[in-house]
Amino acid sequence: MVRSLDEFHVTLCIKDSGGPYHFELNNKLRALAEKNNIPYKTDVYPFYGSDGEAFWRAGGDVALSLIGPGIDASHNYERAHMDGLNATTNWIMAYLLGD
Repeated sequence: MVRSLDEFHVTLCIKDSGGPYHFELNNKLRALAEKNNIPYKTDVYPFYGSDGEAFWRAGGDVALSLIGPGIDASHNYERAHMDGLNATTNWIMAYLLGD
């Protein structure tokens, strides 16, 4: 599988090993990113489980989504970029401010 992710964007994970994240929340985040010109890409992590997914398994009942700065590589030599970190911060702020 060819991946289009890079360290210059935010990544929106739409599904991990525990299943898909909340569809409506993901769509809300996409709309916020597009409205605020936040560069993002989507991905699926079939071998990854997040803390949110663990919360679901423990019985938690909330809408969850997973975003984070894009990286190049993983669990060996990871490379991030300030653009990805800034975009992640901007996306979180847009969400918190209801932008």
